[in-house]
Amino acid sequence: MIDNKDFTSQLAQDLGSTHFIIGNKRWHIKELLSVQSILLCNAPSLKDGILWWSKSVSLFDRMLYVESKSCSGFLSLTFHTHGNLSLPSFTYSIAQNLLALLGRFTEFHHSWL
Repeated sequence: MIDNKDFTSQLAQDLGSTHFIIGNKRWHIKELLSVQSILLCNAPSLKDGILWWSKSVSLFDRMLYVESKSCSGFLSLTFHTHGNLSLPSFTYSIAQNLLALLGRFTEFHHSWL
């Protein structure tokens, strides 16, 4: 997770909330960002990490999901919404957070794909 109060505050503002109910537990946005970081940085490969990270995006908004494709050694991500609605305003923030997390991923000894 990016340890940046400004990022967390901006994301909370974009989302319109700082807490989310998942199951019967209340989660703070900072905890969800930590889960995303753990999922990506502790994955056995970048491909698995991206898959796990992309599934966690729906914790912020159930309508949003990320599709990943691997082709010719490249990995692409596409953000979608169920029902082909417009992407939520926080999508850009989530993507920026992923880029920062990918920088941390390279600190660990993983294969890229």
